Amino acid sequence: MKLSRHAFTTFWDVHAWAGVVLALVLHVMFFMGVFALFHEDMGNWQEGGGHASVAGAPPAALEPLLAPLWARGDVQTHQIGVYELDKPGPLHVLYRATAAGPQWKEVHLDRVTGEVSEPRSQLGHFLYGLHFLWHDAVPWLYYLAGFLSVGLLLAVVTGVVLHLKDFTRQLDQLRPHAKPRVFWSDLHKVLGVYSLPFQILFAFTGVLLCLGPFMARPFVGPVFKNMAEIESLFGRQRFDAVKPGQSAPSLTFDEVLERATKLVPDGVVEGITLYHRGFETGVARVVYNRPGVFGARGNLYLSLVDGRVLSSSVPGTASETKTSAIARWLYGLHFARFGGDALRILYAFAALSVCFVLLSGNWIWLARRERRRASLANQLLARLTLVIGGGVVLATVAAFWANRLLPWTLPARADWEQRAFFAAWLAIGTVLLLRPATRRLWSQTLYAAALGFGAIPLLSLLRAHAHAFNVAQHGDWSVFGVDVALLFAGLVLALLARVVGGANAARGAASLAPQLSTASLPPSLKEELSHG
Repeated sequence: MKLSRHAFTTFWDVHAWAGVVLALVLHVMFFMGVFALFHEDMGNWQEGGGHASVAGAPPAALEPLLAPLWARGDVQTHQIGVYELDKPGPLHVLYRATAAGPQWKEVHLDRVTGEVSEPRSQLGHFLYGLHFLWHDAVPWLYYLAGFLSVGLLLAVVTGVVLHLKDFTRQLDQLRPHAKPRVFWSDLHKVLGVYSLPFQILFAFTGVLLCLGPFMARPFVGPVFKNMAEIESLFGRQRFDAVKPGQSAPSLTFDEVLERATKLVPDGVVEGITLYHRGFETGVARVVYNRPGVFGARGNLYLSLVDGRVLSSSVPGTASETKTSAIARWLYGLHFARFGGDALRILYAFAALSVCFVLLSGNWIWLARRERRRASLANQLLARLTLVIGGGVVLATVAAFWANRLLPWTLPARADWEQRAFFAAWLAIGTVLLLRPATRRLWSQTLYAAALGFGAIPLLSLLRAHAHAFNVAQHGDWSVFGVDVALLFAGLVLALLARVVGGANAARGAASLAPQLSTASLPPSLKEELSHG
């Protein structure tokens, strides 16, 4: 398909402007997407081990383990949940504190000794939230992430239309010895073509996950009376407005777990929350996974008075609501809740490829405006690309280092990890913003990040009870996997730093985008570079 010159120019401008305007925030989201894929595996790693139950057999009985928690005196025992039942490390206990109002608090409970401790880290959860720009204080950023995904879809569609006639050639056209502008253009297209299915998948599912409830509200609002009825579409129940009622005998955690295991024999129980325990309105919510069913997480609700099933949404069965099934498929596709670790690793490489496509798009944009390089707008874009593109990687390194170097007994330790992330990003960004965005500076930034990630397994050896070097002792292979993955990330970043600042890319190293003569380029590329 050959476009007219006007159509080509229009699509090119839309593609370029959409990419430039959105690239930096999307880069942060895709980079954090790598950690979002493995945030559950980071649970025991970020805690550093040190619990008697690191290897993690399911506890024989939950009720006796909770006795030290009841002794604290600040727990509303009628609203409490126990999670991570199927994972190594401590149990995660969520409860309503007597003075905390509507907020839930979290403590960790050693499943062998019953020792109660404050969470040492929330690093995985923090990076997972950054993937979709979630923060408790600014919830509307979640919707912004959805609109950014719409922008990504627009950039992808226009890019496909622009390069459709050259797709076959761009599958393998990579000229590492060409001038930098040609080299980056080739790499942008090759990675863009190979990661295209993932870009469409990530963008489309991201739009529906973030904006689906927002878009559905005008349709479901007039039909359903309240949020409780809307939640029922997803096979969930709400208990905000339910009053406890009269006192009544209640099932224990262990009795709920036994009944749930019988009701869903092929399910793996991940967590149990008891609402209004000890009252006639008592309800148990059981969250479980069904191995072998696509993205299968389900909810089972039991009466705490007599154990009868109040509602059930079993993935892959007739009891699952249609809305719940759609949500399950969207989450499963977006976060690779199928295919095992091999597919998640493939997703991670695809996300990193998209990061490079986004950043190289900015480099190409600047290169095509080489004659106006001295303009304030171009200088600012070049430096912001470095501050955000490279700065967020170094800030993430700082958060991981804080996880390993902060004292394990430091109060509010998880908050200090986040402060380290933002403080490092601010400090590094300020330094980078004041310097010209040269290839040498890009290379130095990536080498620093490579060294930072590569050193984390050594910090684990020195500072953590469970690490890759004693996996035979603690038996948790997810800890081993995180350490090895971070070491591998350092090697990949070192290779990327070499590519960015290597001999072939170093021609005209004083600038981000050296001048390029188009005399020797093929006609199709001449046409492409002539627009804009």
